[in-house]
Amino acid sequence: MLLARALRLPRTARRTALHHLGCLGGFRALSLAGDIARGDPHARVLVVYGDVSSLIGASLQSPMNEADLLSIAIFSDGAAAAVVGGAGAMQDGPTGNAPRARLLTAASSLLKAPGGESTADDMWLRESGFRSDGSIVGENFVGKSVPRHLMRALPPFLRTLLAQCPPEAQVAPLAQLPVLCHPGGPAILDACGRALQLQPWQLQNSWGVLRARGNMSGATNLFVLHDWLQAGAPGEAGAAQHAVGVAFGPGLSVEGLVLEALR
Repeated sequence: MLLARALRLPRTARRTALHHLGCLGGFRALSLAGDIARGDPHARVLVVYGDVSSLIGASLQSPMNEADLLSIAIFSDGAAAAVVGGAGAMQDGPTGNAPRARLLTAASSLLKAPGGESTADDMWLRESGFRSDGSIVGENFVGKSVPRHLMRALPPFLRTLLAQCPPEAQVAPLAQLPVLCHPGGPAILDACGRALQLQPWQLQNSWGVLRARGNMSGATNLFVLHDWLQAGAPGEAGAAQHAVGVAFGPGLSVEGLVLEALR
């Protein structure tokens, strides 16, 4: 409500809150906004995603264990925003800045262990109760097996994602595309690079955000996207027009999308 008032949005603006999506939240919010825009070509959807992960420390149970300390140490705070419009929004009058990218396709998936078991116990974020003063007791866990699950699941997931792109978009093979991977930490980016056999330049936007700003949970995805659009993606000539975004969150779940830069 405070944001709507500050931006002078109409009282009829429809609001949708997303919670407990963790590190895939930014890309999931863009995907949802794209679904809304496709359903209403004249829609303009404001995506605002923020994570104040430093508050996790105040909500964790006492005494803390090693997993609790890790869940605090690997996160920083951040917020980002984007405007997503339908195909007809550009014809509705002046909108300020020209669009920077087009969302070609998106997908979500819950990952399974090799034996078919759920991976929900490998990464989760939940509220487990209340203290006597009414404050929330939170639980946040990232297991050491997460990189191993990603090594196995990412290649088939991204092959399916790229196959969903419209043929007329002429999206290059993955080996020629920037990969906007959520920089959950060095182990995550290393696992992503090995699983997909990526060249260093393909992950340079993710590494740059990790070094400069850290892991801001779901908001980090929009920072990586911003840096790619600002700098232009390096790589082979003519292959920088598209990029693949991929992020991971509680479940263990994965969110992917394919973007086309409009320059």
